[in-house]
Amino acid sequence: MFLNRKAIFLLLFTLSFFSLKAQIDFTPRQSSKAPEPYKNVSNYYLQGDFTMIGNTNLTLKVYSNNQNNSNEDMEFVDVDGDATTKNSSSAVLEIPDAECAEIIYAGLYWSGRGSSSLVYNGLDKRKVKLKKAGQAYQEINANRVDNNPEISFTSSNYSSIYAAYADVTDYVRTHGVGNYFVADIATIEGDGGATGYFGGWGMVVIYKNPAMKWRDITVFDGYGYMNSSAGSKTLPVSGFKSTQNGQVNIKMGMMAGEGDVGISGDYFHIERKNSGSYQALSHAGNSTNNFFNSSIVTGGNSRNPNLQNNTGMDISMFNLPNTNNSIIDNNQESTSFRFGSNQDTYSIFSIVFAVDAYVPKIEVENSNITPGVVNGGNVVPGQELSFNLDVRNKGTEQIRNAKIEIPLPSNVHFSEGIINETTYITGSSYYWENPITNSPSTDFTTIPGGKIIWEIGDIPLASDLTTILGSFIYKIKVTENCTILTTGAGGCGLEIPINGGVTGEGLTSGNLLEANLISDYGSGACAGPVYEDFETYINVNNVNCPNVTEDNIKQFVVSCKDVVERDIVTAAYPEGTVFYDAIPTETGASVVTGDFLVNKIGKTPTSYYAVLLGSSSGCYYKLETVHVQCHLITNPMLPSKAKK
Repeated sequence: MFLNRKAIFLLLFTLSFFSLKAQIDFTPRQSSKAPEPYKNVSNYYLQGDFTMIGNTNLTLKVYSNNQNNSNEDMEFVDVDGDATTKNSSSAVLEIPDAECAEIIYAGLYWSGRGSSSLVYNGLDKRKVKLKKAGQAYQEINANRVDNNPEISFTSSNYSSIYAAYADVTDYVRTHGVGNYFVADIATIEGDGGATGYFGGWGMVVIYKNPAMKWRDITVFDGYGYMNSSAGSKTLPVSGFKSTQNGQVNIKMGMMAGEGDVGISGDYFHIERKNSGSYQALSHAGNSTNNFFNSSIVTGGNSRNPNLQNNTGMDISMFNLPNTNNSIIDNNQESTSFRFGSNQDTYSIFSIVFAVDAYVPKIEVENSNITPGVVNGGNVVPGQELSFNLDVRNKGTEQIRNAKIEIPLPSNVHFSEGIINETTYITGSSYYWENPITNSPSTDFTTIPGGKIIWEIGDIPLASDLTTILGSFIYKIKVTENCTILTTGAGGCGLEIPINGGVTGEGLTSGNLLEANLISDYGSGACAGPVYEDFETYINVNNVNCPNVTEDNIKQFVVSCKDVVERDIVTAAYPEGTVFYDAIPTETGASVVTGDFLVNKIGKTPTSYYAVLLGSSSGCYYKLETVHVQCHLITNPMLPSKAKK
């Protein structure tokens, strides 16, 4: 290739927006095929990462690690063993812990140089074939906007270099990791003259895994053609989201086409903190003075062919050298790139930034340590249950103002708490909150329910994220209140759900922390936190209560009275119980504030309903007042006049 005719395709994947002097402005690439909540988003904010694969479909007829493709005979790569395809290559999509990951987005790009026509040699620039090994090929058409295919299908004005894009999220989500083939990229065999021929493909895949760190990933693309006669070019990008505080870590993915291994002088720079000064970039497979050198650096995944010289296709992933935020600072949302060569032509497609996000993440494991008690099992009235809280910091920053709250149901009493001090968490304290006054109290022996609150304060970040930073044992006692145990409507009030939550604030990010307690970590290869309640059930088979009917209604019996005094009724229930004259969930139910009326006419009882503080929604307890016949006894000692 002549020094002033070298053509380079940048397929840069990042969260930015290219527009300066671009033939097609660079805008965020959204996917209508991504699952919720990522459908049509501009930024993929998730626990996970992105990866890239790709390969060349055109190579030197006489291959050499150091030979350029200008003025050289080129031939198709065709590795699929399928006589119906003219060219094909493959690359293996690998994702760490793939069985525990979910693919969110996949975008396929292909590019090449040949004729200025859309269709030539039986190949169409707007179409390729895609398959995973073992499957049949699927025809993939370039995305269309206003009935025009994306991204750009150029004429000879731009060296007949084209770029195409298709959203293949559905296909890759269905077929997962493995070996992918792309076939029939529109390019030409033979000698392409000073510029040369090339053709290849790349795919960017975004995935999530709850075991990974949080990242903010955005994919942008467009088309910008530049030649060496214009000197270096500066492209502004905006729209990415760097962290509010702390070190800003950024991973970039890049694809390029037509960069020759043997021609130096091409470069790619990034602006330092929007300062106007620039820093040269490189990665493990290239140099700052030959950035586009036909290298594919994608984490060591398998490819066929697996060539060192990919004759025009550059695909790489690398971390920006942003020590002490020298390039991208906190709260920065824009930057610019400067690229060029003293001999090259560029056509830019896309850039992708993956920015590490500081997210407060505390895991609090709430373990039952009561012998003989299991989740979903039975307990008996008066039994003491013990639980242990273990605190781990699984995030990327320290936490301040941390607090754990455990609301107790109305059928248990708080009994005891024990803090186990460590070198990580010190000076913490706990208390029981009275459900009536919503303040610290020691009346837990007589008042059920309430809330256990462990005021932790600061939670540091250990080097080993599995380190237990602090522990707290708490004990609760199952109620022995006969009325509560036997008169719940439909048997409600016999389940004991135990859960809670941790709150706090990230020291670096300032983001609020809010998470439930973990009852279990599950089992299997993808075992992870289980945030459901630890629940037991009270066995009341041996409970016998006075004045409770076969229908589980508490009766208050009086004779010769119009009411049952309020204190007689309330004495049978915990303090704070609210009473209604109808089922509480029904329209027209009123709170009983005084004594309880008795029906003295006939034998029909008067029904009432009790709701305990902290009881589950819709749960109420049944009671009734009953009047028995009033019998007057004659006193024989009274005079007969008095008897009249």
